[in-house]
Amino acid sequence: MKKLIIVLTALICLLTLASCVGKDKIPEGEYELTVVEEDYISILCEPLKKSYKPGETVIVKTGIICDAGVKVTLNGEKAISHELVEDENGRYSHHEWKFIMPEKHSYLKLEIVGFSPVLEYGITVNDKLNAILNDLEGQLYCNGEKVIIRSMRNDLIFETTPNVKISAPELIKNENGGFSHYEYFFSMPSHDLTVNVDLSMYEPSLVNFTFNNHTGIENLFITDFMEEYAEGDVVEIDVNPDALIEDRGIILKANGVLVEGKNEWCVLMPSKSLKIDAYLINSSFGENWKYLNIIDKDDLLANFADGYYQVGKRVVIYTDYLIDIISEDGIQIDGLCVDDGEGMVEYIYSFEMPNSDLTVEITCQNDDNNNNE
Repeated sequence: MKKLIIVLTALICLLTLASCVGKDKIPEGEYELTVVEEDYISILCEPLKKSYKPGETVIVKTGIICDAGVKVTLNGEKAISHELVEDENGRYSHHEWKFIMPEKHSYLKLEIVGFSPVLEYGITVNDKLNAILNDLEGQLYCNGEKVIIRSMRNDLIFETTPNVKISAPELIKNENGGFSHYEYFFSMPSHDLTVNVDLSMYEPSLVNFTFNNHTGIENLFITDFMEEYAEGDVVEIDVNPDALIEDRGIILKANGVLVEGKNEWCVLMPSKSLKIDAYLINSSFGENWKYLNIIDKDDLLANFADGYYQVGKRVVIYTDYLIDIISEDGIQIDGLCVDDGEGMVEYIYSFEMPNSDLTVEITCQNDDNNNNE
C-alpha cells in the first residue's frame, strides 16, 4: 500500500512539472529575454514579454528618476536608441529604449545611476501682473525637466535665480484655429528656482493691416479691425454667430496663404504689411470634394474665389480677359470665346475637378486680341 501511494505521488509531481514546463515554454522561433533589475525599486513602466523573435524591435519603457539616470544594457552593450517622451501637458513622462532582439537567449539589465538624496525642486514666482496662467508653485520638478509657462501675453520678460534661459513665446491655437494662449518654457536646474515676471519695455514697430471681406455679407465678423498693428500682435478674427451663411463655410487667406481655422482664426502680425481676404465656400462636402486654390495676383477673374468642388464635376471660369491657367497637375483645360455681336467678348474656361486638391495660377496672355491691350 505504501508503494502504491509513493507511485501515485510521483506521478502527480511529474504531471504538475510537465504542465509548468508547457506553460513557460518559449515559442518556436523565439528567444528568451531575461530582465535583471539590480536596484531596490522597479523602473519598468510596462512589463516585457518572456521571449521575442530575432530581428524584432523591442521597446523598453522606464520611469523618470529625479536626480538620477537610468542605464539600460543588452548582453552588456547599450540599447540602440534612447528618447525622453512627453505627456499631453509637455512634461516628461518616461524613457523609451529600443533594441533589436538578437538570435540568442539575451539579458536586459536595468540600473539606476547617479542617484542623489535631493529628488525634486520647487519654483517661487513673483508675478505682480498676474500674467502667468498655470500654477508653477503647486508642484515639484526634476533636474532637466521641461517647465512650461502659460500666459495671455507675449511681451513678458523673466529674471530668474539661478539664471536659466527661458524661450521666446510660442503662439498656441485652440481646436478651432483661434487664439488660446502663449507658452514659454525652460529646463529645470538642479536647485530651487525663483522667477520674477515683468513687462518688456521694447516698443515694436507698427505694420499696415488690410482686411477684405469678399463674402458680400455685412456684419459677418464681430472683430473691429485697426489699420495698424504692432509686430507680434495677434489679430483675432471671429464670425458673428448671428450671421446667416446657411450651408456655406468661410476661408481666410493671409497674404495669399490659407489660414487654418473654422469660424475662429488668429494670425500673428508679421514685420511687413498684412492683407487678410475672406471668402465664402460651399461647406456641404465630404470625401469626394476637393479644394481648389486660385492664385490670381492681377485680379483677372473678378469675383471668382477659392472653394471646394466635387470630384469629376466641371469647374467653369468666366473672365473678360484672355488668360492662361497654369497647373502642375496637367489637367485638361477647355476654352471658349463668346462674342455678343456688339464688340463685347467673354472668355469661358472649364476643366474637370481631379481627385486631389488643386492649385492653379491665372496669368494674362500677351495677345493683340486681348481686351486689355
